This record gives sequence, structure tokens and C-alpha cells, in this order.
Amino acid sequence: MKKLTFMILNLLALLLLLTACSDPKPTPFPVTEAPAATAEPTAIPVTQPPLEQVPTQIPTAVPPTNTPQPTLIPVPTSPFDSMNHMPDPSLTNKTWEWFRRDPNGNPIAEIVVPNPENYTLVFNDDGSLQAQLDCNTGNGRYATENNSRIFMELGASTLSFCNENSLDAQMTMMFGSVQTYHIEIINDELALAWTEGGPIDYFRNADSATTPPEMLGKAWQWQSLESPIMNVTVEAPEKYLIQFNEDGTVDLQADCNVLQAAYTTPANRLKIDLSPANASALLAECPDGALYELYLLALDTTTSFTLLNNNLMLFVGENGNVMRFIEAGTEVAEISEISNEPIVTPPSQPIPDTDEPTGIVTAPDGINMRTGPGTSFPRLTIVPNGTVLSILGISEDGDWWLIENPDLPGEEAWVTINFIQTSNVKDVPVIEEPPALTDYAWQWVSLTAPSETTTVSNPSAYTLQFLADGTAVIKLDCNNANGRYTIDKNAININLGATTLVACPGDSLDALYYSTLTGVTTYFFEGDDLYLELPAGGGTMKFAPIIN
Repeated sequence: MKKLTFMILNLLALLLLLTACSDPKPTPFPVTEAPAATAEPTAIPVTQPPLEQVPTQIPTAVPPTNTPQPTLIPVPTSPFDSMNHMPDPSLTNKTWEWFRRDPNGNPIAEIVVPNPENYTLVFNDDGSLQAQLDCNTGNGRYATENNSRIFMELGASTLSFCNENSLDAQMTMMFGSVQTYHIEIINDELALAWTEGGPIDYFRNADSATTPPEMLGKAWQWQSLESPIMNVTVEAPEKYLIQFNEDGTVDLQADCNVLQAAYTTPANRLKIDLSPANASALLAECPDGALYELYLLALDTTTSFTLLNNNLMLFVGENGNVMRFIEAGTEVAEISEISNEPIVTPPSQPIPDTDEPTGIVTAPDGINMRTGPGTSFPRLTIVPNGTVLSILGISEDGDWWLIENPDLPGEEAWVTINFIQTSNVKDVPVIEEPPALTDYAWQWVSLTAPSETTTVSNPSAYTLQFLADGTAVIKLDCNNANGRYTIDKNAININLGATTLVACPGDSLDALYYSTLTGVTTYFFEGDDLYLELPAGGGTMKFAPIIN
């Protein structure tokens, strides 16, 4: 029986084998190469890598298209998500030149842009924008709602180093925070007012070629020439006059010389042509000490202009040189803190009869009070004319008084020695100049926390620079950021604004640097090093100066 069963099974197996061999249609096998007749996938160009390099399996779970890609740096929700863009015809399709930043009561320096043509914005109807930031260019997007609110976001941009006097970092600060704006139709000016009482940035339409009417038909007196390497105060401004006429001519008095020349204002530029063919006078030699040659040389190299607080400001050359004028018969609207021969007016009240070192402000429009002995230190406020000051010391260079803050008794501040009438100051102590955040650019060396110490292997990849106008420039390994900072005594607050979002290598410390830097609350110096501290003993960041 067993033998019979075995034979039957063998016969069935043989029958199955014969059936398989006689099948005219072979069983399909996986092909290892694409058939020649297979059409190319429409999503892959001919020049792309072979098909096998592209995943053939579709993921079972596709993330929503509106989910932001993960980055090493937290990305806040964009205000674009809640804004409906409405193109404003008075804003779009014009080239707007940034020419001034008004502090608007904030403790930052005023900015008068010497070369506005290098800092421009163009808004397109479709919500895109183009920006020129000195030697860098960038693209971005913006949204306007009801002609009263604007949000700007800078996207891809070049990251070249322009020069040490460049304002590209300050202009970058305009992006990333909601702005309100209005259009000055008369002068064709755009004002971007930062939210929460921040500064105001002023732009002018570069396509407008008209000379402002308030500039014409007036005699302007030359007050000073200010530059990074010299400051000249004009002792006899009534001898140096300029008047712009509607017919394109300009009348000049240069000490003992009176002449007429031609001028043009194409797209807010200014060109005064003092060539022999266009200047209707030969120069006479004026008395010793006259500034007529410097005056005419500066006018002949003027590049642009702006009107500011009853001042006419002419920018000379490309290095930040400024000629300041006031209308003849008016008072100076702004007093320079650096002046070899200050103009002193009688104080509104006498100096108190006391044996203590005392001073009184004699500048008609007051003087700036700062956190340190120099114009690079943040300005606290303006001390009015006639204010009596208690003098505590003098700076090492002899140019600044250390005073008791008249607004906050017990607090100290600094004022220039110019425009201060003093008594009993012969024996005041010389005060060693305190270190300043703006003295150097800084590189991150280490983070000392309660649990561990992190030593930065490549400090030059993590840098921090504080600018005198309250802005900060930060390098986070392969990313760059701009921000704003405020200080009060040894307290500091750093807010980062626009930040690039490149994924750095896996061993990068950019996320740690970002999160720690934005959490610091105090700072101090030890030797040449800067230390930033987290609250409640959370840790200390150490920075070393970058000395060129």
C-alpha cells in the first residue's frame, strides 16, 4: 500500500513538470533595465541621473505642503500668513532711496546716509521686492494692507563685506518686523515707522528729479565740514554763501570771491559745475586763514543732498564727508559735538556760587549726554541750554566731562567739554575710559554653564559686533543675522532680526549660540575679554576681541 502511494505521488509530480514545460507563455521575471521603448518620465529631464537613483516607492505618509521645513534655528510664524496684500500704486514701481533714520526718541544714533543711491528698495505689484544694501543685493517679499501697514521679508541676498563705513547692516534691520508707513506726497518721500515707538526710516523717490522748492531762492550759510578724518567749523559763515536758483544757476560767495556756476539735481543727486566754462569769475586771493579754496573744492565734488531740520546737507565724495548749511538769519538747528572753536552763548542762568566742580550748558539747542566719553557711545538724552551740571571728572583725552545725570540723581553720564562753562574744575580726577561694546568685533570662545563647559573649537565662526547705532551683526557658523541691542549700565538685551537659514554641519554650535545669545541679560569686561551672562546663574558666554 505504501509502495502504491509513493508511485502515485511520483506520477503526479511528473505530470505537473510536463505541464509547466509545455506552457507557451513564460512566467514574467523582474527586469533589471528599463525597456528601450519605455517613455521618459515627464518629471525627470533627459539630463537628470539614471532612473534608478530616484525613489520608486511613494511614501505612505506625505507631510502637508504648508508644514515648515525643520531648521536648526526656531522660525516664528510669518505675518504673511494673516495678511492680504493690496498693491499701493503710490508705493510700487519706484526706486526708493534710504537717506535718513530718525531715532524718534530712542537711544540710538541718527543716521544721515551719505550715498542714498546705494541703499534702495523697489516694491512690485505682485508683492515681491528688490533691495540694494550698498555692495549687496537681495530679493524678498512684502505685503501691504489698507495702505497703512507693511511687512517686509528679505530672502536670498549676497553677503559680501562692503567696507567699515557701510550701512548695509543697519538697512538690513528694516526687514523682519511689521512696519507702518505713510507717503509724503509733497516731497515724494516714504516714511517707514517701526512698531512700538521705534525709529523712523525715510526714503525718497529716486525717479523724482525736481529740486525741493524750500531749497530754492534762499541764501544758505556754510557752517561746517564734517568727515571721518577732519572737522572744520566755519568761523565766519556769513562769508560763505550759496543760493540755488530755479534757472539751474547757483550764486556763490567764497570769502572775498563772488561767482556764479551751474547745477543739476538728476534723481536727487547734486552736481555743481565749477569748471572755468561754467563759473563766471576768476578767483582772487583772499586773506590768510580764509577757507575759500576748501569751500569751492568741496562744492565741486558734491554728489547728493538732503534737507534736515532747517539744515541743508551736501554730501561730498564717497567717504561720508558732509557740508552743513543753515538758512541765513536762522539759528543753528544742531550743534556739532566735535568743534575746535565752539560758539558760546550766554547761559540762561548764572553758575551757582559753590566750591564744588560745576558747569552750565551754553549751547542754544543743548548737548548730548552719553553713556561714555565719545560719540560712539549711546546717547541718553539732550541736556538743555542753561542746565547746571555737577562735574565728577574728566576723560583721559580731556575732551569729555563725567557728570551726575541731572535727570537721575546718583547716576553718571558723559558730556563734551564744548559748550560747558565751568568753575572749580582744576582738581577733578582723570577718569579711565571704560571699555565699550563697540570697541571691537567679538568672537565666541566658550560657554560656562552649571553642568558643563563648552569650548568653541572655531571661534571665528561665531562672531558678534555691536554698532554704535544700536544694531548688532552676528555670524552663526554658516548663517548670518542682524539684530538690535540695548544697554542700561551693565544690563543688555539682544534681539535678533533677519537670519539666514542654511543647515550647517552636524557638529555646528549655531543653535546653541543663537539660543544662548538671545537669553543674556548682563555683561562685564575682564581685561580685553567680554562676558555675557544668562540670568539666575544660567551660564556665562566668553568672547575675545577680534583685533585687526
